[in-house]
This record gives sequence, structure tokens and C-alpha cells, in this order.
Amino acid sequence: RKKHLAPSFSTHYASPLLITKARGAFLFDDRDQPFLDMVNNPAGVGHCHPLVVKAAVDQMGRLNTNTRYVYSELSEFASALCATLPDGLEVCYFVNSGSEANDLALRLAKWHTQQSDVICVEGGYHGHTDALIDISPYKLAKARGRKAPNTTHQVEAPDTYRLPRSDRDYATPIVSAVRAIAKQGRSPAAFFCEGALSCAGYIPLPPGYLKGAYE
Repeated sequence: RKKHLAPSFSTHYASPLLITKARGAFLFDDRDQPFLDMVNNPAGVGHCHPLVVKAAVDQMGRLNTNTRYVYSELSEFASALCATLPDGLEVCYFVNSGSEANDLALRLAKWHTQQSDVICVEGGYHGHTDALIDISPYKLAKARGRKAPNTTHQVEAPDTYRLPRSDRDYATPIVSAVRAIAKQGRSPAAFFCEGALSCAGYIPLPPGYLKGAYE
């Protein structure tokens, strides 16, 4: 690992765990010792869920291609996904990662608004691309000598644990950011916020926060 992986691929323990398998909410090391997994994010429904494994194996054994071709699974999945969304949202973009999704969202927002200012939340992390690092305070804090551009506007995290206040008051810093952008004769292109603040401390958003933010 030390020879072939970059040192930025850090491990989380002074004595790294040698993981050999996973199941449900647990990881297992080379001695078959289980560890409750509270770090991973790729396994959304638990590790090695039998239904997910079977569906993946069946599909990989039949067809694995891209969106340039017409095939029923692609359209059926897009239709099922759009059925879960509010009215007016009925088009999908399929991408390979969260970074790619957020980078595309940022490009779409800037194109649609013809603006470049972005409001982001303290401690936020949105991806590894160059454009996303510029709007990720968590990454900027670790980037040597790199500062946020003047089009990035960081607002206070809505921390219900450390800063208790009414739900609506948490959106007040966003009002200040919008006004600061307006003073420069511009408008926001986008407001970026995680559904739950992860790198900022696993903070759930107050119930009225996003509604107040968008108003």
C-alpha cells in the first residue's frame, strides 16, 4: 500500500485494520473480528446486501454499457426515479460519483443563471474536482495556500447542538450573503448544502432551514 498508493489515501487508525469481508453493518478483519462500521458511505443499504449483489451480478452478466444506447433498464430506472421527485423534476443525468454530480449541478446552475457566485455552508464538503474544492470549506481549510475565490460565500453552519435557535433564524446568514452579492451587482448562481452536514460534524439540518434558505 505504501509503495503503490499516494499518501493522501489515509487510514483512520494508528494500527490499520486489515479488512477481508463485510456484511450488513459490520466489517471483518483477517481474524474474523467484527467491527461496527460507522465510517463507510458506499454501502447505502448495508454491506453485501443479497438483493443488491444478485441484481448486480445478473445485470453484469447480461449487459453493462452506457447511455449512448437504447435499452429498457435505463429508461425504466429513470422513470422510477423521477416518480419519487416533486412535479417539474422529470429529467435524469446519470453520473459516476458525487463529485461528478455536484460538478454538473454547478455547471448547470451557472449556465442557467449566467452568474458565478455560490453560497456554501461552513464545514461543507462537495467533492474533489477543482470547481468543487472552491466551494468546499472543509477542503479549503486543508489546502495549503489555497483560498476561496471572491465568488464563494461561506455562511454559518445551522448547528442545532452548539447554536440553539429557532429554525427560521438559522437561514439569516444566507440573507446577509445574498445582500453582499447584490451590493456587487450580481446574483447567486447556487446555494450548496448537504442533506446532513457530514464533515462539519454529522449535523442534521433544522426542519425549516432549506425552506428559509431558498426563500
